[in-house]
Amino acid sequence: MSDYRLELHSGKTGLNYLFDDWLALAKNLTHSKPSHFPYLYAAFINRPDAHDKHITFVAIYRDSQLAAIFPVGCKQFRRFNLVELSIPVAEELDIFPDVILGVAEDSAAVFKFFLKAMRAQKDMKWDVLVVRNTLSNSHISNCIQSSKHILSKHEFSGHCNYIKTEQFRDQQTFLSKNFRSNLRKARNLLDKAGKAEFECVSDFSSVIQAFKIFVDLEASGWKGETRHDKQHYYAGSAMKLNKSKLSFHRDLVSAFASHGCVEIYNLLLNGEVIGTNLGIVINNTCYLLKIAYNETYAKLSPGTLLLEWIIQHHIQGAKVSTINLVSDYQWHKVWKPSQLNYASYQCFNSTWKGTAYGISKYLQSVLRRLKNPTEKSSPGCQ
Repeated sequence: MSDYRLELHSGKTGLNYLFDDWLALAKNLTHSKPSHFPYLYAAFINRPDAHDKHITFVAIYRDSQLAAIFPVGCKQFRRFNLVELSIPVAEELDIFPDVILGVAEDSAAVFKFFLKAMRAQKDMKWDVLVVRNTLSNSHISNCIQSSKHILSKHEFSGHCNYIKTEQFRDQQTFLSKNFRSNLRKARNLLDKAGKAEFECVSDFSSVIQAFKIFVDLEASGWKGETRHDKQHYYAGSAMKLNKSKLSFHRDLVSAFASHGCVEIYNLLLNGEVIGTNLGIVINNTCYLLKIAYNETYAKLSPGTLLLEWIIQHHIQGAKVSTINLVSDYQWHKVWKPSQLNYASYQCFNSTWKGTAYGISKYLQSVLRRLKNPTEKSSPGCQ
């Protein structure tokens, strides 16, 4: 542990300082995800309304080599006057939030050093480290679980679905008879509607153009609708309606596309894109981040037929063996996906507020289990 040293870097300046070493660290990972690359944070910091000082990159070095990066936010809660270190920093970064840990590093040793060094920081006081909705096999999950931090709390917080392409080589045996029938009907309807084409766009200039089409198509449906009543205004979630969100996704797509890691899948009918899916491909996994379709053609099931084509496309290409659907929507079930669990953690500092808050959380979990012995949603404090 004595071989480690810590540096704090904040905002755009800090990210630029770490960028090249961070990128090299991420590229060496065997199971890297979008959140392990600095592109995600560059897109976040470069938004037009960004306050880049709200994010701190805690860099841990072993000798002269970068060993780990903990991207954290820091905010104070009025109710308890607690100061929270948070992973992810913001909602936009909630794409499998994680820390970055070198392949040769011991997760328990790194995390113990991180906690000890952060407790000693005079300019960055905190009471609780909160990790929300990270994968249960993520780097930060391994760090917390392997370190056996005395005062911590973890709980199951949902899951995301993924598909192994190999399973779909024989749809006869894998998919239900009813769903296979629905797929055939959807294909027949599409054929009758006109000339249908599927395509995968992956070169940089074509991706940039395809992303513009994606943005427009997303805004053409219910995600682009805004409504208001006498007291409230409701804005749609489409990127086109939010300059900050659009800037974030545009920069994210551009950065990954410049390294050949973006694929946009389109379904065209008579030359018009009626369905589109945005994917980031890293190692042997395709992460399908967003989907959009023309609601005029909803009866043709463009989203379903496009996903079927994506699966077959990757079976033939043999480059991608896993398609991660990122979410756990109800409509995924007909595809019989496997699941990855999400977990959330709270690690309490040894400050009096952090200790008191941790004890109160522990007592709450004990009382819940006494009232409901079969409850499994929260294992409680360790």
